[in-house]
Amino acid sequence: MTEIRVIGDRDTVTGFRLAGAFGYHVSSAEEAQEAFVECTRNPDVGLVVITDHWAHRIEGQLRKFRRSRSIPLVIEIPSRYGNVQIQSQAERAKHLIGLAPAEHPE
Repeated sequence: MTEIRVIGDRDTVTGFRLAGAFGYHVSSAEEAQEAFVECTRNPDVGLVVITDHWAHRIEGQLRKFRRSRSIPLVIEIPSRYGNVQIQSQAERAKHLIGLAPAEHPE
């Protein structure tokens, strides 16, 4: 559980690759889903970083994963294309331990 994987646009992935992380440059929701599944099935991956642009497009899959597993940790970061508000890690932790109301999908 020592690897970091990144899912996002070319610029984001390139930046993380320069820092030593493996990345998936995706251009469709299907590619993002496939990359996410590959990341979460690899026992060596401890952290998955996904840009908000792609996280929004596979939101259902992310929500389902977060309800059932906590490893690898999945965090969303702003992308140059995204305009999605990101739930803070503190808000997510409060929700997980029952201190915040559950989110209702629209």
